[in-house]
Amino acid sequence: MGTHRWTTPSISGSSHARRMLVAASAFALTAGTCFGSERGKIIEYQEVMGQTEFSGRLIVRPVQADAWQDTGLTNREIAARDTMARTIVEQYGLCDYVLQTDEYIIFVPRDKTENDVSASLMETGLFQYAEPDWIIYPLDCPNDSRFGNQWHHDSNRMQSCDGWTLHTGNPSVSVGICDTGIRTTHEDFQQHRLEGYNAVDRQWESQGGNIGAVHPHGTNTTGCAAANGNNGVGVAGVGWDLSHRMLRVSNSSGGGAYMSTLQHAARTAVESGDRVASVSYSGVDTSSNLTTATYVKSIGGLLVWAAGNDGRNLTYGNRDNDDIIVVGGTDSGDSRAYFSAYGQFVDLVAPGVSVYTTNSSSNSSYTSVNGTSFSTPLTAGLAALIWSYDPSLTPDEVEAALKSGCDDLGSGGVDNTYGYGRINVYGSLTSLNPGNQSPVANLAASPLSGNVPLQVDFDASGSYDPDGTITDYSWDYDGDGTYDESTGSSPYAQFIYTVANDYVAMVRVTDNEGATDTDTVTISVTEPGNEPPVANLSATPLSGDAPLLVDFNASSSYDPDGTIVDFSWDYDGDGVYDESTGASPYAQVEYTVPNDYVAMVRVTDDQGDTDTDTVTISVTDPGGGGDPESLAFDGFESRSFSGGTGNWVGSWFGGGDVRLRWKRESPHTGDGHVRMRGNSGYMERVVDLAGATDARLTFWAKVRSWESSDRAYVWVSEDGVNYSLVYTFTNSVSDNQYHYYDLDLSGYNMTSDFSVVFEAGMNSKKDYWYLDDIDIIGVP
Repeated sequence: MGTHRWTTPSISGSSHARRMLVAASAFALTAGTCFGSERGKIIEYQEVMGQTEFSGRLIVRPVQADAWQDTGLTNREIAARDTMARTIVEQYGLCDYVLQTDEYIIFVPRDKTENDVSASLMETGLFQYAEPDWIIYPLDCPNDSRFGNQWHHDSNRMQSCDGWTLHTGNPSVSVGICDTGIRTTHEDFQQHRLEGYNAVDRQWESQGGNIGAVHPHGTNTTGCAAANGNNGVGVAGVGWDLSHRMLRVSNSSGGGAYMSTLQHAARTAVESGDRVASVSYSGVDTSSNLTTATYVKSIGGLLVWAAGNDGRNLTYGNRDNDDIIVVGGTDSGDSRAYFSAYGQFVDLVAPGVSVYTTNSSSNSSYTSVNGTSFSTPLTAGLAALIWSYDPSLTPDEVEAALKSGCDDLGSGGVDNTYGYGRINVYGSLTSLNPGNQSPVANLAASPLSGNVPLQVDFDASGSYDPDGTITDYSWDYDGDGTYDESTGSSPYAQFIYTVANDYVAMVRVTDNEGATDTDTVTISVTEPGNEPPVANLSATPLSGDAPLLVDFNASSSYDPDGTIVDFSWDYDGDGVYDESTGASPYAQVEYTVPNDYVAMVRVTDDQGDTDTDTVTISVTDPGGGGDPESLAFDGFESRSFSGGTGNWVGSWFGGGDVRLRWKRESPHTGDGHVRMRGNSGYMERVVDLAGATDARLTFWAKVRSWESSDRAYVWVSEDGVNYSLVYTFTNSVSDNQYHYYDLDLSGYNMTSDFSVVFEAGMNSKKDYWYLDDIDIIGVP
């Protein structure tokens, strides 16, 4: 976030940006085009603390081409409007671009509000929506030992046990839980857990992504959807034989998450193979959620989202005319839970009061929870169970089965209190008549390539039959359409390829009802050929004053199947080889001009194949010198932001919660120092460093009361326009003690309008950052 904040000029400070917005507004007005009441509508957004809070970011989507086409515009006119919209967006700091849904996540300039920027964009008529990237919050008959506590599975409610006589799920179908992390060692999650994903850091679990529980909410919701059933302990999820995946959306102990992070998690879940993405957070009623749901459905999945616990009448959207499934909550008496949102946007309801589920406090912990947060994963688990029962269903067919199986509550038929009614496991499964389900073939092979003769082991053990058994594996090794052999019920085979070619090998699996499926792998078989040489170059010394004599050594180069016959040398990296030393791997050259040189060796083997390697030689000017001294210093002893000594140009300037503290809170030296709080403060000062060398920025700083997500930043700029991050503070130094910091600036151009910036990025006014004795040292 910080980098974009400093490298992109604010809209208020850019006359070009203002001209673009004015031009766009005139452009839209002269087009004579009018959209419906939603597109182009200017909305005054209101934040609700603890539910939907402003984040300093917007989710922006240009009007799409098909919408322009509906107005009768030509392709050239559409392209012009699309270019104008994207040019306007580029004037803002870009946090992210979502290719799948054509949405931009942009930063709000510090002198504007979310409503200011949204209104200015929507007034152009070029955007479908520009809405806040809200920070939103979690909504708080098997043999399992605590199954009796799960009233929601009862025969007069969700009728789960009757449904489970038909199907308990297949691990090949999974549900993605977009939430606050999971206790992976819990006794009820030891089967069918898929690799998790940290959607904040955008890292998979295998890459170091942390999916542990930062808040119990994610462990609670996962248990509702897919806690392991019939394992003799704990509880049972709706789809207790399904696979489940945690996509952690928050690194904060409070569970708060950006709307765009939740949408990214939902997309990632379905893109990674999960059939259903479950989101138990507030803020369902946004245009960007509808866009995300449409994308999720387009790639074969469903997005299920909680209606909310604020008791609102959700008049946004229409349950039968959108692609998102919105879930309200009921109590044990089949009445709407007092807290549950309702209205035309709600598709259906599920139990949401005293829902007994897994908890994160220990590996055998369980608890009762309330909220549409838990109605949602019950519904998502049932949607995935339906898909497992009949994998051939489309997303629309799964949604139809989910709704047609509901028990009607309240007024007869679909209503605005319960939607289609309360979910029923047995009702939804019996609404389907899948018949025999075809087997699924999965083929792997090792190796996939090599020289003749090549022996390949084939493995189809990942194949399965959803409702029966596989009785035959037949193999076509060369892809000619004729099956070369059958291995009966064994999924393994072996074949030796003796002729070089690319082969599409195929397995055909047949189930006990005669249905079949196939899968293929490509085997690349090659004739043995020349292996190229491998170049390895070293040099000594790698740096020094001119004139610099350097010895090059490429003696560790080698040829795997022959000999190296030539070493050619490009000493200055200009692409021209300066000499050849024949078969000798040694060379020497003297550099007389200071510069950084990328020296290269090219090795050639006895078959004419080559390889190269490089080293960088740094040649410096022996002249210059001098002792470092203070070029600009401020210990804040002048009781103002305009004090200090040396080459400062003007005073410190900035904004937000920045205060000069005098004889308070223990300065490092003297009586004065600076304090910053929260995430709105920054201070900047220009210093004349023209002609200086070996510059360093030193200062003393202390941190108090920080949490893991708190940050502070030190930036520098050579021109006052483009800024570079040179240091980031974290809570690892939150000990309320001053520490000394020495930052090397020698890699930057020393200019007369060089700037240093200190920026606070903490979460609240209870997070403190202090600065004292700022000193820029160098050789003048």
